[in-house]
Amino acid sequence: MLKYFMILVAAMCCVSCKDKNTPPLKFSTRQIETTAVGGEYNVTITGGDWWLRPNVMIDGKIVYSDELKVTYEGEGNKKLPVKIEGVWFTILQKDKKTLYVKIAENNTNKNRILLIFLQHLDYFPDICVTQKGK
Repeated sequence: MLKYFMILVAAMCCVSCKDKNTPPLKFSTRQIETTAVGGEYNVTITGGDWWLRPNVMIDGKIVYSDELKVTYEGEGNKKLPVKIEGVWFTILQKDKKTLYVKIAENNTNKNRILLIFLQHLDYFPDICVTQKGK
């Protein structure tokens, strides 16, 4: 009897471990690569509610909301960022399944890297945008 109980416990552990390792959100892409010209991109995100974090990372440096133009929706403690604007990019949560990213032209010779932070409960995925220099 103990043998069957141990098999049952082991099976339950395997199932619960598998669930914890499965990301709750699915992305059409987590990497956007663009030329110096820039462009507009939509990322489809499914699997649950998610929202933008009010900061980004540009070329390895965290940029906080006080250096960006962040638009919030909601009231009280339920205000969530829905749009983030920087000098050369715009990030917009269009709806519950679409993240819109607009990248302006890069007139420098240096590549630019933008890391967009999202959140779904205690899951913190990111989307990386790499833009080539001229």
